[in-house]
Amino acid sequence: MVRHTPLCTSFGAEIHGIDLPRITAPQFHLVYALWKRHHVVLFRGQRLADGEFDRFAARFGEIEAGAAAAHPDTEWHAAGAHLDRPPFAQLMHAPEQPGRAGLWFASLSAALRSMPADLASRLRRLAMRHAGSLAMAEPIAFGRVANDDPVQVTGSVHPVVVVQPESGEQTLYLGSRRHSWFAGLAPDESERLLNIVWSYATAPAVTLHHAWQPGDVLLWNNLTTLHRHDPSPPKAARRPRHAQVAGRYVLTSPIQQEAA
Repeated sequence: MVRHTPLCTSFGAEIHGIDLPRITAPQFHLVYALWKRHHVVLFRGQRLADGEFDRFAARFGEIEAGAAAAHPDTEWHAAGAHLDRPPFAQLMHAPEQPGRAGLWFASLSAALRSMPADLASRLRRLAMRHAGSLAMAEPIAFGRVANDDPVQVTGSVHPVVVVQPESGEQTLYLGSRRHSWFAGLAPDESERLLNIVWSYATAPAVTLHHAWQPGDVLLWNNLTTLHRHDPSPPKAARRPRHAQVAGRYVLTSPIQQEAA
């Protein structure tokens, strides 16, 4: 029998009773509904060959080629915030114990609910620019000097508070702390407000930590959560498999939806 248990008090669920290589259509519909509600879902003890993992991931949308090779980022972030349509979902599968490294998640909808009303109201009227420069995102891998002044780099602009496209839930939308700034605000004011927002977004009450076990599969919503990897120990075991589902939504704010 399929059932689920919470991963923490604010978000996340472990789903029991499903063998992913043999998942049925009704089971997948249930998984999708639970994922929309809980933002991060975990399956334990899954034995998936590469092709089986890819087929399960593709049920959520088009898989972005090359995303599986991305280097694990130890800073809080949501992938692809610089894109007009940011990636929709991410999945990871650990066929074996991947060393001691784990994965952290932060719920941006829970963070928004935790904010004072006046702060949340102000954020609903603001937008944020997310840098798309390779020099900022991958300074070492691409052999370039990082540009630490985000206002000098172009990138997509998204509302700070968005309506989750499929559930209608309101959530913060953040990308990377170092690679974003508030559009239209002076740099000092942008930095001050960013520090406040990120203190809510990564507060202990809205975060959870996942310690890998062999056979784990994690699925998370890239539009409503942040994530970061624990530093990998030297000579760590094989990294978990990774799949990234391409974006299909332009993010809109509650105010934009009300005006439409």
